[in-house]
Amino acid sequence: MTATTTTKIADCPSCNVHGPFEIVFRADRIPVNSCILIESVTAAADYPRGDLLLGVCQACGVATNLLFDTGLVDYRPGYEVSQIHSPTFGGYARRLAAEWFERYNLGGKHVVEIGCGSGEFLSLFLELGAGRATGFDPACAPSDAGGLRLIDREFSAADGQLGGDFIFCRHTLEHLHDTGRLLDQIHGYLGPDSGVPVCFEVPDFQRILDECAFWDIYYEHCSYFTADSLARLFRRHGFEALDVRLTYADQYLVIDARQAAVRASATAPVATDGLSALRESAHRFAVQCAAMLDTWSGRIADWRRAGRTIVLWGSGSKAVGFLTGLGCDAEIAAVVDINPAKQGVYMPGCRPQIIAPRDLVTIKPDVILIMNPIYTEEIRDDLTRLGLAPELVPLEMEGMPAHA
Repeated sequence: MTATTTTKIADCPSCNVHGPFEIVFRADRIPVNSCILIESVTAAADYPRGDLLLGVCQACGVATNLLFDTGLVDYRPGYEVSQIHSPTFGGYARRLAAEWFERYNLGGKHVVEIGCGSGEFLSLFLELGAGRATGFDPACAPSDAGGLRLIDREFSAADGQLGGDFIFCRHTLEHLHDTGRLLDQIHGYLGPDSGVPVCFEVPDFQRILDECAFWDIYYEHCSYFTADSLARLFRRHGFEALDVRLTYADQYLVIDARQAAVRASATAPVATDGLSALRESAHRFAVQCAAMLDTWSGRIADWRRAGRTIVLWGSGSKAVGFLTGLGCDAEIAAVVDINPAKQGVYMPGCRPQIIAPRDLVTIKPDVILIMNPIYTEEIRDDLTRLGLAPELVPLEMEGMPAHA
């Protein structure tokens, strides 16, 4: 990790300006995927790695991994990110789908999702009364039944003949280095002056900076957005931002947009509203990050010296970012996940096995680190049903004490 510096390493893939970038975070040799399911601890240890150098473009505000290699990331089947087993997340997904369904009057209409995964969220629109649903994702299993069509390849402007009354994309834009290319593809797919709503959801970079959440920075996420930089990106690529808001306990950004009446010139100057505050936040993150890493390393060392058994709850990207960022995976007894598809396997670059909640009865953990605080009460309820009452420690900056 490093304090903020500036560099002109490359052109910004979002606005094409040649630097400067403010460097806020560096992590060397981290797993290039964090949600691939791996069958053995040896294969997990040997999983391919890459380097991350996160810089904030001082022209447009999008943060980018300047060392990102698209050839290293593989979204083949087996890339497991489903959170549908969580009542907390499932409730949120249903509320968001209903919000979009009602706002855009999608009864009997055709909805299109970019990066649909297994189609879980897309199917909610059919339950609500949409007429058809089409999803694109290279990692999905292709199917076409009951009004739901899943296409196992990338979305393209060439698919415009499929049409659509509503296009949305959740947690995919941050995986793209050339972020504008997808927006241009959507523009081409829709044709001129379509008026079709286009909605995206991404992690909120401002929260990551404010909470010094180094565990939320990982290789697949090569682009990061604040509300300002996300709206700015959409404007630059021919869209009008209708609404940009925080959701899911202020962890996610949602933008509702449509094609602008007049598309901005590619050479038009980029609006710089909010960039000064973003630079200040980036600087604070860089200054605080080393202390945050030291604090967590110290807490884990103290627990282990006291003979306490430590377990993580949540085997997604946050867990991989946390364990590889601290290099502490040998100190963790196991990682719990309620998704049956993940149980019994391993995370890239990490030694602990993923287990089911019921397996905690045997382990009897003293401390459970919760990768996402929003699930704390849900986890507490699961542990109560198992007759367990370990100390629960959510990952968050507020209230973090210095270790003894």
